[in-house]
Formats: sequence, structure tokens, C-alpha cells
Amino acid sequence: MKSIGFTKKIAAGLIATAMTMSANATFMTITADGGFTSATTAGDGTAGSIDNISIIDTSNTSSISWGQETSVGGGLSSLLLTDEKNVMIDALDTNYLLSTLTHINNPITGGSPTYLDKAVIAGSINFSGTQFLASIGTLFDIDFKETRNETSKDACTAPAAGNNGETGPTDTDIHVHLSLCDDRFDYTVDGGTFPLTIPLFIGGIQYNLSLFGATDVAGNNLIPDNRFWTQEDGDTNVFTFARLSRVPEPASIAILGLGLLGLA
Repeated sequence: MKSIGFTKKIAAGLIATAMTMSANATFMTITADGGFTSATTAGDGTAGSIDNISIIDTSNTSSISWGQETSVGGGLSSLLLTDEKNVMIDALDTNYLLSTLTHINNPITGGSPTYLDKAVIAGSINFSGTQFLASIGTLFDIDFKETRNETSKDACTAPAAGNNGETGPTDTDIHVHLSLCDDRFDYTVDGGTFPLTIPLFIGGIQYNLSLFGATDVAGNNLIPDNRFWTQEDGDTNVFTFARLSRVPEPASIAILGLGLLGLA
């Protein structure tokens, strides 16, 4: 059965409840709760089984690793998801960290190397301090491309490296590799893309809660096209944030328009 999209689930809940919340110093508290539920690998570019792949879950972390340990060079690569608990949203127009996804990128070696091909993170975003919106289910689908390691950066974009399209959906420039060679992630959230906007009413005032991904811990460098790259022999973090903003009232928008007209 086809799942209901993230935005449709939110809209249905809002229509059914006409949600309102009491206003106080803390608007709401959010807890992210997710983990890897499945993964598949590819060997030498061919989709394969889930051999040499491991998923480990704890109370606030979930990790997945692949490849094989070697005595000289190479080793296991892994993804580590860390969720934030009880994040208090007490200021408007402020980025609040919900989770961190870290790619620990080691060169994959061996005669028949095993690469991560796809992974699924299932979970929820849970709210407290609200009357009706208790939680929203989330589903992240990750398509992973482990670009072959080469001897020069120019070789990273060659067909032999299996680049499989170095550009995003709206990007006309070839990706500039910073290592030999960068690996690529494409992901969707319930079949959609970041950012996502959730409309809320708090104390009779309308707000928007935005969920988005960024490559810096401050949340300023947004990820374009739901695609990001990670360098070889290093750790790369991708952060998920929430941001609460007040929606201007129609009267305020009209007054602002008159003020701009007066300035003109």
C-alpha cells in the first residue's frame, strides 16, 4: 500500500484538529527518533545482497557499516545517525539541531569490494507541549554512490569511475571532486524534498515550523537538490534543523506594503 506523503499527513491532521496551542516561554519541545531499518549493497557496480553490512541501534544513535576490514589500507565505511532529545524551541527564527548524519568515509579495497547502494532511515519527530500534534512519521530514502578511487581528480568524472551524473537536478556544472574521489548521496523525505513546512497555531497566532538540511552546525549552508558529497579519508556531517517563524498577519502585510510604497 502506498504511504501517505509527509505534507499530506500534516495537512490531514491540521484539518481534522484545527490545532491550537497555549503560548508560553517555550513554544514546544521536539525529539527526533530514527534509525536505519534496511540497506542493500552493490559490488563492482552490480546490485547485490546485504553481505558485509551491519546495522547497530542504541537509544539515540543508529549506525550502518559496509566493506571489509583490511590489514593494509582501506577498511569499513559507515554512516552514523545521532538524534537530539528534548530540543526546546523557545526563540523564533532560530535554527535548532534535530539530528546529525555522519559519513565516515574509508577507501573500500579488496578483489570484490562491497559498497553501500541504498539505505532507509525510518522514525518520527515527536512534539510535546502541543494539544493535538503529538508526532509525525518520517521516512528517509538514501541513494548512495561510492565513486571508484582514482589516481587523479580528472579521472573521478570519467565514465569508468561510474560517476552516474555528477550534477543535481538543477545544476549544470560538473561536481568538483575534492578527494580521489568524493562519494555522492541523494535522498528523499517521504518521497519529497527539504525544506518542509508545517503550519501551526500557537495561542491563536499562526506560525510555520520548517525542517531542512545543512552541511554546517549553524544551519546556514543549506543542501541544494537533496544531494551532497563526502570526501574520501574523512568524516562529513549533514545536519537536520527545525526553525519556527511567525506568519505575518494580513493587516501587517498591508501596512508593510503601504510603507514600501511610501518609500518608493
